Amino acid sequence: MFLLWLKFLVCAAIVVFSGSKLSRYGERIAEITKIGHTLVGLILLAIITSLPELSVAISATKLNALDLALGDLFGSNLFNITIVGILFFIFVKQPRQLNFQSTHFMSSGFSVLLIALAAMGITFYNFIRPQIAYSRFLLDVEPVLILAIYFFATYLIFKSEKTKAGGSHQVKTAKLQSGSKVWLQFFIFSVILVSSAIYLAKFGDEIARIPIGGVALGGTFVGSLFMAISTSLPEVVVAISAVRIGALDMALGNIFGSNMFNMLIIPITDLVLGRKVILSCASSVHLFTILFVVISSCIVMAGLVYRSRRKVPALAWDSVSIVFIYFAANIVNFYLR
Repeated sequence: MFLLWLKFLVCAAIVVFSGSKLSRYGERIAEITKIGHTLVGLILLAIITSLPELSVAISATKLNALDLALGDLFGSNLFNITIVGILFFIFVKQPRQLNFQSTHFMSSGFSVLLIALAAMGITFYNFIRPQIAYSRFLLDVEPVLILAIYFFATYLIFKSEKTKAGGSHQVKTAKLQSGSKVWLQFFIFSVILVSSAIYLAKFGDEIARIPIGGVALGGTFVGSLFMAISTSLPEVVVAISAVRIGALDMALGNIFGSNMFNMLIIPITDLVLGRKVILSCASSVHLFTILFVVISSCIVMAGLVYRSRRKVPALAWDSVSIVFIYFAANIVNFYLR
């Protein structure tokens, strides 16, 4: 037991260290490539920090632990949104002075759309399928829609960001010359982070499976809580590190981009399963997690629009509400497991 916890904590420490390095190199890459903090967070950091979720989902799918895989994906999305609430609660004292790109509303909106499509698939499989003759065709369309919308959303956001950056100043030659070294260091710490996070998720799963009073926690609850927190730790570290160095756009881009990429993992798991669609085997309990994700995302978007002159922690309605929703979601999942 002690050795297992020690391994978990060592992996967590490595993830924290490598994640803080990634945020700094990500900022330098944004300067060198001139694509901006938003795109670096949305595409580059989001994919890298979501690789643990991808690894866990594929591994769980091969073991036929499909609820564990989906619980990890949906729970990670919920935890990622909670990270935004915590960031604003702790680090932002004067919300009116915040500066961020409007494209975050696009990425947040598309992340909600993608997870809503997943909810539609689960609803269809659990409640409607027996009454529809063309169920095979309709069910196969679901993963394709998620795949198409993800790449369409990425294209729109990329095009919007490039248009805004069109008039930006040229990067100095010294920065360009150091680009290869920055990319190499970014790649090295990415490998370290992903490797550590994969083992972190593995140890987290072992800890979660320790019997408590002889009661099994269940794949849905374990995935939504323990696995989700473990695999989302890279997003936590990168987001906090980015905010500390003033790269708010990179932090938000990483969170919303990770939520979008997590839904892209659903069609990928279908490739692992072959013709068997993962949503067809999902428990309807996942719908509650998805509902809480949608509610939290709406609160985040509302909080970004409405910014008071000064935030009083006790009255920070958006941050407090998001944290409350997170705990409420896990209580619901525990009792419905």
